Amino acid sequence: MIEVSCFHSHYIRGPVNFTFIKYKKFIKIILQKKKVIIEIENLKNYGILFNFYMNSLLCTEDTSKIIQLIDRDDKIIYGISTMKYINTICFIDDYECVILETNSYRNPLLSQEPKRESSIKKQNKFFKMISYYGMNDYIKYPIYYIEDFLYEMISKLNMEQIIQYEKQIYIICCLRSFNKDIYMNIMKFIKV
Repeated sequence: MIEVSCFHSHYIRGPVNFTFIKYKKFIKIILQKKKVIIEIENLKNYGILFNFYMNSLLCTEDTSKIIQLIDRDDKIIYGISTMKYINTICFIDDYECVILETNSYRNPLLSQEPKRESSIKKQNKFFKMISYYGMNDYIKYPIYYIEDFLYEMISKLNMEQIIQYEKQIYIICCLRSFNKDIYMNIMKFIKV
């Protein structure tokens, strides 16, 4: 099954859009109309791309759903529902439609899987473009986005939910620290 996820950031200088189209064996990564194809197994070797992919999964509402829109010329264009990151307010609470950059007139869920990976030369150019965006304040390092996302989600939780999560974390720590008998007695008192 084909999955489409998107991470849209408007950090300091301008908007940057990462779109990930995951096939069975390959993943197509699109950054500002430039694309590269990498095997899914090799994605973990590229830390920055893997982290941006994780960001896109966190921000995308539904990876199996594409939104159809009509442009000015009455042509159908495609987008995906995602949370946008904006520098001044971090993540926007609502999901918004982000237009797919390349081939926005084609539905990516109906596309065919690529036959091979992009060449090393093309991959290197792609990584140079990512580092250019990073050095010129178009994007931050991906881990900062994850921290901001988690902070936003935690701030929405009420105190009761936070206490429940803390209890679960405490129980897991007790299970690692003590034997099963002590763990069962702690469970009785906490009543999770």
